[in-house]
Amino acid sequence: MNTTTVEGLVGAGTNMNMVSIPMGVYKEARNKGDTATMERALGYASTLTAQAKEYQAKAEEGMKEDAKDVKKAEEAMRQEMVEKRKEDQKELEERIEEGKENRTDVLEISGDGEAFTQNSTGERGPVQPEAKEPVGDVIYTRTGEKASVEAAKDPAVDVVV
Repeated sequence: MNTTTVEGLVGAGTNMNMVSIPMGVYKEARNKGDTATMERALGYASTLTAQAKEYQAKAEEGMKEDAKDVKKAEEAMRQEMVEKRKEDQKELEERIEEGKENRTDVLEISGDGEAFTQNSTGERGPVQPEAKEPVGDVIYTRTGEKASVEAAKDPAVDVVV
């Protein structure tokens, strides 16, 4: 909170508290019927009220300055966070690039794999697919066992999906 705001708030509060004194004098003078004292008391009260309004305006001005300062601080913090994120992103990208350059993939083939990859001459070479028997129509029962195709031609077969 800046000093203008504090000064405005304290001044307005003090002046409003002090208004009660001339108002008390005014009430006593009214009870006595003393109009001159009543007028003087109201003059003091109005002067204190006017001063309180001036201090209130000063406090509002100070609060506007405070709001500007807060906005500047927030903007500075936002900019700092943006810069930090940019630096973090750059660092991450550098680490990724570094990882790409230093990365080596190693493939180990077991003894069984070695035997599998050798062709008929015993040398290493590409894997040749083995010729397999053609697979015919296969039907499975509810229990997961293979059934004959002739059983599927039976009109009493249920299909469950």
